[in-house]
Amino acid sequence: MENFTWKSVTTSKHEIMKVLYLESDTTFRDYVAMLIEATYDDCELLECSSANEALTVLQMEEGINMIVTEFTGSDKKPAAEQLWNYLKEQGESLPFIIIAPKVIEDTPKVQEILAESSANAFAPKPFQDVEFFGTLEKCGISGNNIATTGSEPKEKEEDWEAVDDVFESVKDQSLKVKRIVEADHRVEFNSQAKDQNAEWNLKATGTSGHPTIEADWSLKADGTGHIIPPQKVTSGEVDLSDKAKLELVPTFNPDSIQSNKLTEGLYTKIKITRFLNFNNVCCDVFFKLRAEKYLKFIHSDDLYEHDRIDQYIEKAVKYLYILTEDYAAFSGSFSKLIMSRLEAKNLSSDQRSTLELASYQDIHDQLGTLGVNDRTINQAQATIKSSVGLIKSDPDLAELFENLMKGKNYISEHSLLLSYICSHIALSTSWGSPTTLEKLCMAAMVHDIGLPDPVLAEQTASYGTEGLKALDPETAELIREHPAVAAALIKSGKTNIPDVDNIIIQHHELPDGSGYPYGRNGQSISPLSAIFIIAEHFVHRIYNTPANEVNFPSIVAEFEERFNRGNFKKPLEGFKKAFKDIYT
Repeated sequence: MENFTWKSVTTSKHEIMKVLYLESDTTFRDYVAMLIEATYDDCELLECSSANEALTVLQMEEGINMIVTEFTGSDKKPAAEQLWNYLKEQGESLPFIIIAPKVIEDTPKVQEILAESSANAFAPKPFQDVEFFGTLEKCGISGNNIATTGSEPKEKEEDWEAVDDVFESVKDQSLKVKRIVEADHRVEFNSQAKDQNAEWNLKATGTSGHPTIEADWSLKADGTGHIIPPQKVTSGEVDLSDKAKLELVPTFNPDSIQSNKLTEGLYTKIKITRFLNFNNVCCDVFFKLRAEKYLKFIHSDDLYEHDRIDQYIEKAVKYLYILTEDYAAFSGSFSKLIMSRLEAKNLSSDQRSTLELASYQDIHDQLGTLGVNDRTINQAQATIKSSVGLIKSDPDLAELFENLMKGKNYISEHSLLLSYICSHIALSTSWGSPTTLEKLCMAAMVHDIGLPDPVLAEQTASYGTEGLKALDPETAELIREHPAVAAALIKSGKTNIPDVDNIIIQHHELPDGSGYPYGRNGQSISPLSAIFIIAEHFVHRIYNTPANEVNFPSIVAEFEERFNRGNFKKPLEGFKKAFKDIYT
C-alpha cells in the first residue's frame, strides 16, 4: 500500500489544491465541480469530458493532487481504467476517486484500485452531498489536507461535525445548479424520466407549422439562413441520479417568425439561383404571381434548361417556391449533389472551398429546419474530410483565406475559415490526429448555430463578460446562451465524436477568466478548446482584411499577452509555428 504524508492547504498561489475531474455528462460535472470547489479554500479544478482529454491534461499539467473520475465515460475502455493505467506506467500515486453506479464497485478493476491505497475511494451515485464530502474526508483529502507520497499519516479522528458544517455552507449553493442550467443551458428537466440521455428537439415553428428558414443553398449564395432564438424556459428540480433524464426542449420566438416570414402557407421559398445546380428536380416548382396565387413553373422530374431560370433572374426574381412537404426531399437532393462534387479529385483549392462553403450553408439550414439526422451528419463528415484534405495539401493559405472571405455570409464563411485555421494549428502541434481534426472541424461547423443573424455572430468575438453588460438584456442573454444551444444540438446527434460539445460550450471562455458562459480560467479550459479559442480570435482579426494588410507581429504580441498561460501555452506555440511563414 502507498504511504502518504499530509500538508496544510493554504490560500496562497503556491499552495493550490489541484484536482483533475473527468465526467462526460455536463450537468452532473457542473454539480460535482461545485461540491469540490466548495470543499477547498483554494482549488484549481481541471475539468475534462473524455479520457483522451484527461490523459492530455495529465501529460501537460504538473502538481495535480487528486483525480476524480467517472468509470465508463464515452470511450471504449473505461475512463477510470485508462487514467489508472497511465498513473501506474508513470510510477505516480495520487488519491483516486471513482464516481459510478453502485454495481460498478464490485468490478475487478475498481477493487484493484481500492485495494492499492486507502487514499482511493468509490462514490456510488446517486449520492447526497454530505456523502460525497465524507468520501473526500475518508480519503484524507479534506479542505485542510493534501496527500503527497511519503510516510504513513497519523491516525485521524473523523470529524463529521466539520463535514456537516461544510455541507450546510454549500446547501444554499446547491441551488446554483438550477440557476446554472437556466442561465447557461436553458433546458427543462424531467426528474420522472428513466434515462439520462439528453434529447434535443429543434423544430422550426411558423405559419401552419412549416419551416421558417430560407432555403438558399446556391453555390454562389449571398443569403443567410436565420435560426430563431430560443425563449426562456423554467427549470424543474434536478435529479442527478443515473436514472434521471434531461429533456432539452427549446422554444422559438414567434415575433422573430413574423418579422422574417420565410414560409407562406403551404409553400417554402427557395433562392432561384439554386436551381442552376440542377437540370431536373424531385418535386414541383412554383412561381409566385401575387399573394396566395402560385403558378406551377417546373413539373416534378421534368428536364429544364438553365436559360429558363436565367430569364427570371434577369427580371430580378429572387425566389421560386416548392411545397413545404417536399422540402426535406429537395434538401436531400442538394446534399447528394454537394457530396458527389466534394468527392471529385481534380478540384482546385478555390473550387473545393466554394463547395465546402455551400455545404456549410446547407448544413446550417438543415439543422434549423430538420434538426440533426443521418443525412446532415454524413454531409458534415464528408465536408470535414474535404476541408482537412485541403489544408493537408499545403495550399497558399493566405490566398485561400482571402478568396473565402466574400463578406456575403459571415456565419458560413467564418465557420469554414475557423475549421481551416484550427486544423492548421493542430497539425503544428502533436495533436494533429484525424480524430482531433474532426472534432475541431465539427465544432467550427456548428458553434454559432444558436445565433439569429450574421451581424450578431460577428460581434460576439469582441465580447467578454464585461462587454455583455453593456448590451440590452435580451441580446446579452442570447449571446451568452448560444454556446449551450449549439453544444446541446451537436450532442443530440449520432456523431459518435466525443468532446465536440465541450469545445463548443467553452469557445467564448478566456484564460484570464473574463469569458463566458462560466468564466473559466486557463487551467480549466481544455487544450482542444484553447486551440479553437485562439483560432477564433485570429479569424476575427483577419476577416475581410487583405493578406498584405494583416499585421501578424502585432497579433502575436497581443496573443502572447492574452493566451500565454495554462492550457493555452502549447496551442499558442502551435499557432505561431503554423502562421509565421504565411503572414510575414
